[in-house]
Amino acid sequence: SSGINAEYGVLVLPREERVLCSAFNGQVVQWDMRSRRHVITYPGHVNDYARVKMRVDEGESVLVIPGKDLQTRIWALDTGKLLNCVPPPIEDSTIGHHNIPACEVGLNWAGLYPGFAIAATGLLYWHSF
Repeated sequence: SSGINAEYGVLVLPREERVLCSAFNGQVVQWDMRSRRHVITYPGHVNDYARVKMRVDEGESVLVIPGKDLQTRIWALDTGKLLNCVPPPIEDSTIGHHNIPACEVGLNWAGLYPGFAIAATGLLYWHSF
């Protein structure tokens, strides 16, 4: 066992031999289904109760997950290296932990730049990689 418990999120990557799992304890790991072992840990995710969606870009290079602390973290998918931690889109004490931002990631938004969108409190924010 890798120490992951209370799994709430599972994302099968397109190549299907890799699966991302996240748990209520904040731990996020990548499993290699061929060896049935976890091969990469993604440090720093903050969560202890919320169901948040993991997002991977279509080129399978980055993993993006918003956390309970309202920070959206970006990791290199193949190494687990934390690339960036984006603060909440607005500094507003009314957001609260129950309003974790939603996000979507892509390499080719409207033919422009790679990045991700964060939606919070009815507004949409764009961040490039």
